[in-house]
Amino acid sequence: MKRRTILEKDILEKANHFFLHTSDEMKKERRVLFNFVSDILIERNKYRGFSFLSREEMKRSEYGKSYGIDNNNENRFENTDQTRVFLF
Repeated sequence: MKRRTILEKDILEKANHFFLHTSDEMKKERRVLFNFVSDILIERNKYRGFSFLSREEMKRSEYGKSYGIDNNNENRFENTDQTRVFLF
């Protein structure tokens, strides 16, 4: 059986899709995936940070309504979902 290597860009693409498109109730799952993928990237010296998904970016979401940062509010993290992220 041949061994296949998963490319970091493929992992990032799938994880970022999950962070954007999952339902609001899946906070725990998003947190676990974020930690898992971040650890892999850090171990391979490929971690480039993340940003929170804004209200505007979340308009593209299939199922989610929550957002990670509110740029229209003085307190940008009030009533936000810290699991709505985008990994670079």
